[in-house]
Amino acid sequence: MGENRVFRVIKKISTDFFQDIKYYSVKLALLRTAETIFQILRLKNVSRYFQTKKTAYVLEYLKSHYDYVFTKSVNEESKSERETSIFNKPIWICWLDGIEHAPLLVQKCVSSIKKNAGNHPVNIITQDNYTEFVTLPEYIMEKKEKGLIGAAHFSDVLRVCLLAQYGGLWLDATIYCKGKLPDNYFENDFFTCKSEPSDVGCVSKNQWTTFCLGGNQDCIIFQVLRNFFFEYWKTEDCAIDYLFFDDAIEVAREYLSEINYLIKAVPYNNTERDCLIMRFADPWEKGCVDDLFAGTTILFKLGYREKQFLNEFTNKGEPTVYAAFLKDFEMGGTI
Repeated sequence: MGENRVFRVIKKISTDFFQDIKYYSVKLALLRTAETIFQILRLKNVSRYFQTKKTAYVLEYLKSHYDYVFTKSVNEESKSERETSIFNKPIWICWLDGIEHAPLLVQKCVSSIKKNAGNHPVNIITQDNYTEFVTLPEYIMEKKEKGLIGAAHFSDVLRVCLLAQYGGLWLDATIYCKGKLPDNYFENDFFTCKSEPSDVGCVSKNQWTTFCLGGNQDCIIFQVLRNFFFEYWKTEDCAIDYLFFDDAIEVAREYLSEINYLIKAVPYNNTERDCLIMRFADPWEKGCVDDLFAGTTILFKLGYREKQFLNEFTNKGEPTVYAAFLKDFEMGGTI
């Protein structure tokens, strides 16, 4: 680990520690610090232990402070007012700085979604146009401007507001779409990527993903989550956890059987969504990703910060799968 990186890590640990003490408790500060340190030391089981303890703390905090959000009724719009053909439900993508300023990987992902959207309008949400689609409480916009709400958590607010108001399908800008989006992604009250339960270090356990969420505009999940985020940011000045969107879904699932039912009703889909990026560093050969593209997975989750996978050449100077991805797999492959 280089000197600059060590400094950045120490600075982040210190910042998080004192922020937790200021806004929450010494206990949370110690749990998060221990999780991070043991993760750096690559002591996975020890880090996971403290992560589990931290998550339990966060869940209990949300329940004790915001249970009223998850227990009060929500207003359902009449279906006659919201009926929209499944064939033209909107697709939502967000890149606040504008796609033209996004990393090339993101631009490729967005292009793949547009290419395979069919008749579904693709809306790119940016800093300049989000107010054309949703109206947010003034206090949320003020906290965003002050830097209290970061871009990732502001995006969380936007996605539940957009889905609650319009329905459709939210896809993160780092999702690569290999083929036409199936109609069944838009048919039901709720849709998300889902696979067999697994201890992935997150409360979702692969039963939902926040990077792919869809459904009808009157879906209780989006209404409840919108209400939660509004109440949370009314009183809080920082996110209690980076993944507290997942924590909120878990609490909602525990409190509301209807939400639990909707999540359970989603069939397994896109189960190999993490496999493409894991091959990005491999040498490119004709047909080397054909097994992935021949399977049932349509959506592949990528990441522009996963630098270990994002080299265009191997140590031996061979073009990588990532290099082929940047060229739309037109390097002798079959895609």
